[in-house]
Amino acid sequence: MEQRLEYLERLVGDSASKNSKTMEDAQTKLRDFQGQVAAEKAAREQTHANIQQRLEFMEKQIVDSAKNHSKALEALEANNKKLPEVLMRSMEM
Repeated sequence: MEQRLEYLERLVGDSASKNSKTMEDAQTKLRDFQGQVAAEKAAREQTHANIQQRLEFMEKQIVDSAKNHSKALEALEANNKKLPEVLMRSMEM
């Protein structure tokens, strides 16, 4: 009876040791994985920020270009309105 009890105690002790080691390994792997996830999140946020900056730059360029084209078109229209008068003067000479 004593031997059987010692055997069961050893068996339970060994099992607890194995479970403890397995749990420690799992926690280590979980911490490693959490670190990888955090690093991936940071990388994605940085990429998102870069894309956002590029998009804002492109939008600004488009707006500036549209303003420049609008000014140029207004100048052409103003010159076109003056054209008949200039032609009439040149014909009078």
